[in-house]
Amino acid sequence: MSLFVWSDVDLDGAGSILALSWFVKRTLPNKITTSRSFRRDFTNWYRNEGHNFKKIFICDLDVSSCIDIVDQSNIFIIDHHDSHITESVRYQKATTLIRSSSSTTKLIYDTYRDSMKLSKEQKLLVNLIDDYDSYNLSLPYSEQLNRLYWGLTGDRVQKFIDSLTRDDVYDEYDERKGYTGMFKENFTTKDGEDITIPYKPDRNLNIEGLLQLFDESDRGIRSFDIREDQFKEFEV
Repeated sequence: MSLFVWSDVDLDGAGSILALSWFVKRTLPNKITTSRSFRRDFTNWYRNEGHNFKKIFICDLDVSSCIDIVDQSNIFIIDHHDSHITESVRYQKATTLIRSSSSTTKLIYDTYRDSMKLSKEQKLLVNLIDDYDSYNLSLPYSEQLNRLYWGLTGDRVQKFIDSLTRDDVYDEYDERKGYTGMFKENFTTKDGEDITIPYKPDRNLNIEGLLQLFDESDRGIRSFDIREDQFKEFEV
């Protein structure tokens, strides 16, 4: 099935695209925008390319002001913003997963985790994205992850996805460098500055314990109002 994703420009928007890609087990074509620019960007794109895709996801964007153009049967809207939740009852044709959550990336994972079957490394990345988007900032390096994302130039989302593999997130331990897997490459900012962000744990921080904690708390949320077969057609 031909799928396309529209998402917000920020880290959570990129994480939402990544989470959906993990779910359907393939890279998804995508575009990023803001809620303010969505109507213009989506209308122009849909007029020329919309007919090429059977299902279009709209993630991490409150598009309630654009119901007249997005309330269609081939649209799937996924969002966590409170302002959108109050307006979600207005959708009549589009499929919606609009629910209170700390981030849209986490909402996707919490709802469909049983089908996604992520590795510990992928779960850690979800939690880092969620930690930054909720601005809890309780995990080490979630701020650096956001800095890495905004430092990418060109097709930021695709470069972000390509730069993070399973081994990138959590890999071997080096006594001098710390955990060498996380952000082990250099990334160039818009100003031409090369930045390296190695994943070094803070003093007394047990990374293995952190991953175990994620596993123990990984219960997701009840899908009481989500059909069990809602994503079945997208699986490969």
